[in-house]
Amino acid sequence: MKIGIISDAHLFHKYAITTKQYKNILSNLDTDIVVDCGDLTDGSMLSAPQLDNLFTVFKDINKPYYYVSGNHDSFEGTTVASILNLNKNIHIIKDVTVLDNMLFIPYINNIKQLYLNLDKIVKEPLDVAFSHLNITNLFYADIPFNNSKNLHKYADIWFNGHIHNPEIKEDIYGTVYNVGSCSALTFGDTHIPCYTIYDTDTKNMTQYTIEGTHIFKIYNTNNVFDVKESIQELTKKFILHCRFNLQNTKNSLDLKRDICNNLKDIDNIFISFNSVSNIVKNNTVNSDIKIKTENKESLLEQLFKYFEQDTKTIIDENMKKEVYNIDKI
Repeated sequence: MKIGIISDAHLFHKYAITTKQYKNILSNLDTDIVVDCGDLTDGSMLSAPQLDNLFTVFKDINKPYYYVSGNHDSFEGTTVASILNLNKNIHIIKDVTVLDNMLFIPYINNIKQLYLNLDKIVKEPLDVAFSHLNITNLFYADIPFNNSKNLHKYADIWFNGHIHNPEIKEDIYGTVYNVGSCSALTFGDTHIPCYTIYDTDTKNMTQYTIEGTHIFKIYNTNNVFDVKESIQELTKKFILHCRFNLQNTKNSLDLKRDICNNLKDIDNIFISFNSVSNIVKNNTVNSDIKIKTENKESLLEQLFKYFEQDTKTIIDENMKKEVYNIDKI
């Protein structure tokens, strides 16, 4: 059996995957079932247009779709639940559940209670588990019932959401895949949005990146030419938010201007800076400067105008402006 696994879409967040992209993934998944490991939307109460978009995603799903509720989900009497419940192929998992020799675990922040629930339901190890948990605590917390050996009493292989950056935790007892989110939302999300296909027969797991999504990269350099080629390649497939950590410079405003000038012809890019002062011990001045793809020349002119003053401007994707004073470095 092939299982499509997707997680943490956070639909309707301003940097999230779009409903159209999400629907395309589901439509093109050549799998027997789909498991969503939680946080489908960034909130459970949606506007009428958002609900309509959500309906277009889920109305035509024609294979079993298991939704493991996450910490951003609240399905009791919500509009999101009303949309998902319209399709009988969709199963919302709100409690620890075993179906077809698969274990499903929605978000719970009381790990001790989780183990008590598992002991009641799971009598022998299952083939695979799907969860939305802080799995690192399950592996490494310093409490007697909380370790990898006990975790794998319930299933040999775990696929876990909640942790946005993909990683594999493997030891003699079993394997946990933090499958990663299909949306990157902040600079804490260092990965490229992805989804996973797992073959239960061969035990093979394959991850696929999602083009056209937002990604976030931090560059620890003052020299834009060190990374310009890499930036150009990324912006061919993704919307790039790049942050330059500028080190040990007394001419930061000129340097920022130079970086903006050298990147102004690149589409699909947002730029921000962190400037570190030698005068103030390790204090970081956050100075976010985001360049929208459209009308970059106009924005640059505005940006440079503010560079000549003792102020900084944040320009976000909605063209809102916030001006605040910063100290010269």
